[in-house]
Amino acid sequence: MNTDLIDLIQRRLSGTLTEDEASELQAVLTSDAELRRLYLDHMNLDAALASKAASDEATRELIVSPATRTGSRWFQWRPLAAAAGLVLGLFGASLVYGFAAQRQAKTQFPQVKTQILLMEGFEEMAMPRDRSFPRRVGVWSGDLLAPQGAVNNVIPPEGQHMVLLPPVDKRKFSYASRFLNVSALTAGGPSQSRQVEVTARFCGASPDIQDRFQIRLAAFAEDIAGARAIWFGGNLDEQALIHVAKTVKPHPDAHGWTMVRSVVDLPAGAKYLLISLAAGVADDQAPKTEHYLDDVQVHLMTRDAAP
Repeated sequence: MNTDLIDLIQRRLSGTLTEDEASELQAVLTSDAELRRLYLDHMNLDAALASKAASDEATRELIVSPATRTGSRWFQWRPLAAAAGLVLGLFGASLVYGFAAQRQAKTQFPQVKTQILLMEGFEEMAMPRDRSFPRRVGVWSGDLLAPQGAVNNVIPPEGQHMVLLPPVDKRKFSYASRFLNVSALTAGGPSQSRQVEVTARFCGASPDIQDRFQIRLAAFAEDIAGARAIWFGGNLDEQALIHVAKTVKPHPDAHGWTMVRSVVDLPAGAKYLLISLAAGVADDQAPKTEHYLDDVQVHLMTRDAAP
């Protein structure tokens, strides 16, 4: 493996591949089984490092950078960690050192198994949509409009379409929300942990206005009607099994698409998981603008306890 391919893998893990680079790496992965195995090993190491970092520093803020990668739906492996910088450091020293660290990490951290729960690129023009807060499972609800192609110099980062989140006069954020049925997911043994990872890409319509993006996740043991009652009842943190919110503000000089990632432990007994994605302007006094949403992915990550 030459240094150019190593650099492509590093950039893939950090989410900064360009379209041409993604195509190049995809072609190599398609033709080289050994490279595919190494790439998956790097992903597992990345996820293990993220798990360790999250347990040591649960309040660490997410570092967000603009992402410009596009690619085919086959090339949908995504970094499972916000600790990509650690991986870059390992490979930056030398390839041999990186592989040695990888083998050592595998002895210290458990293997992570991932399961895709949702991959939404908004490519279905006639996809069902509900207004307001979700009332059923598996359907997007909220302010989002029908999928559309590139507009106002905004190009979908994945596929040919994205959805628009129009500004709402009386709210800071515009929302797209969805319930997932997680009751059938295997709980596993007492030594296993389960986490749900949600990633989404956001983009503002105006490069002159700073934006803020948000992912909220809440798990419920109740049915949809009960979950709705808890959400609007004013005691969400006390009555939901778990509730987390991640809000980020891209750097003022960062333009284009921003990937936001949030991870939540999936409690035993959870029946439904609510995913709420929101976008707005950072300054409440600034004019409200349109925002765009694309490439929403949800993964279940299961790992055994470390020895």
